[in-house]
Order: sequence, then structure tokens, then C-alpha cells
Amino acid sequence: WLDAFVGLLQTFSMSENTSFTVRGDIGAGDSDFVWNLALLDDYRFNKNVSIFGGYRFLDYDYDQGTGPNRFAYDVTYEGPAVALRFDW
Repeated sequence: WLDAFVGLLQTFSMSENTSFTVRGDIGAGDSDFVWNLALLDDYRFNKNVSIFGGYRFLDYDYDQGTGPNRFAYDVTYEGPAVALRFDW
């Protein structure tokens, strides 16, 4: 399915190597409604490599069809997120 999203991203620099990011967006289209919120701390080792971690919420509400052909996907994910990022 296909959804369009609109959102905001705000990054706050804490020092030369650390930052805090808040990201939120909402969407709809083929799904009834979807929203996402992420709170992330970032540590930059150098110009090209950083690690970030935080917490993320994602809620998806989608359904299609009726009766025995109905498909429903109404799920909320939430939990910690950790990633190593490479920029080039």
C-alpha cells in the first residue's frame, strides 16, 4: 500500500560531537492512519561515522476488503533503537 507523510525533524546540538533529535510524522492514504515518533541521541566519532540510540514509536492502521477477503494490519511498535551510521 501507499501512504503520503508529513512531519517535522528537529536536531539540537549538545556539543561538537553530540546531538539530540526529535522526529515525528503522520500519514494516510491506503492506510487509515499512521504515525511515528522517534527520540534519538547521536554521537559523531568523526566526519563520516556516528552512532545513535533512542526510543521509537510507530503505529499503523490499515485494512482492506470485507468478509473472508479482509486484511487488517493494526499494529503499534515501540522500543529502543540503536544504529551505526556512515555518511559519505
